[in-house]
Amino acid sequence: MNKNLTKKRMADAFRHLMDKKAFSAISISDICDECGMHRKSFYYHFKDKYDLVAWIYDNETDCTDSESVSGADVISRLEWLMNYLYENREYYSKLLQIEGQNSFGDHFSRQINAAVEKIFSEMFPGEKMEKYQVDFVSQGIAAMILQWIKDKEDCTPEQTVEKIVKCYKTISRIREKM
Repeated sequence: MNKNLTKKRMADAFRHLMDKKAFSAISISDICDECGMHRKSFYYHFKDKYDLVAWIYDNETDCTDSESVSGADVISRLEWLMNYLYENREYYSKLLQIEGQNSFGDHFSRQINAAVEKIFSEMFPGEKMEKYQVDFVSQGIAAMILQWIKDKEDCTPEQTVEKIVKCYKTISRIREKM
């Protein structure tokens, strides 16, 4: 069986179980029973449930996939991501209740950080961005998005992107006044 097809079956089984149970109540055996596979197969593809959750997000979004980026592209990609999260909001809001090592929130923040780092390198070729610059931007974006999912704020994805853009424009205006 194709490796990605096997992972997809496990992912579908996991998501189906998340509709019925809390994350902590789902065992590897439950996932394997749901998709008709053996535990050995699960562990061949994933270390644990957290690894499966990360694979699902990465496989469905790939935030860093791009040939080149302009300012408009960044907004379009962010809007696409926000729409994806909005469509899958119940699933991700459940995952955000899990805290600690290997949590989805931590994985999401790392992915946003990698995407921002790539975007900066493409938008400002030859200019070295310091880690704190990448961290500042990525942590702000990740925090706003994660809060939007957790709060189930009655705000469209586009409105949330606009709020993110407005925050960074405000920072730019503050800089001009210094």
